[in-house]
Amino acid sequence: CAHYRPFWQMGVPVDVIDQNADLAKYKLVVLPLVYMLRPGLADRLRKFVEQGGTAVMTYWSAVVNESDLCYLGGVPGDGLRKVFGVWEEESQSYYPHEKVGIEMGGKKYEAVDTCSVIHAEGAKVLATFTDQYFAGSPALTVNSFGKGQAYYIAARTTGNFLGDLYRQLVAELHIERVIKTDLPAGVTAQLRTDGQTRYVFLLNFNRGPATVKLDARYTDLLTGQPVSGTMTLERFGVRVLRR
Repeated sequence: CAHYRPFWQMGVPVDVIDQNADLAKYKLVVLPLVYMLRPGLADRLRKFVEQGGTAVMTYWSAVVNESDLCYLGGVPGDGLRKVFGVWEEESQSYYPHEKVGIEMGGKKYEAVDTCSVIHAEGAKVLATFTDQYFAGSPALTVNSFGKGQAYYIAARTTGNFLGDLYRQLVAELHIERVIKTDLPAGVTAQLRTDGQTRYVFLLNFNRGPATVKLDARYTDLLTGQPVSGTMTLERFGVRVLRR
């Protein structure tokens, strides 16, 4: 949910796929807490990044195979240590009231529940821990592998950490948003198509009205009227737009 939410808030369509899915059609693949790997996933992920894809993996991933046997050679295992350019040495769990500071690009964030000690082995450090014995160690890295990039997140983060990261990746990778505008909190934009016409569904999950700034001229299919500029959704309201 934490990794899905930023895309939902940005109006970026997301496929939830299993470990046997074809990765080739995607620009970005996110693998949160993939503790157990099925045969073949590591190789397909390596090829995906090598051929220009971007992957994001978190702590406590690629630890065991489908028989729950640990990979030898360190975490992430099954050859992914080279792809992500990091080695995860150990993890530390925290009580609910405990927090660990993170700094990225001059901004402060917090980690909770679990943090991992990772070592950059060719990867570039983008964020570091600022507290406890983690201080100075990497919290986020990126490794150039082939034509692609592999990011590794070393903690469960809070606040806008994931939102800031994924917003940057969406922009850099030119991933299409349903509506090229910042959606208000509690409003999502979903896309459907019949292969020719694109339909935008705006849904307001708030208990009060919300105003959406539109990025183009649409037809409101519920009223048949053209709309542009802004549109106000009533509480729990829905609008279906055709571009």
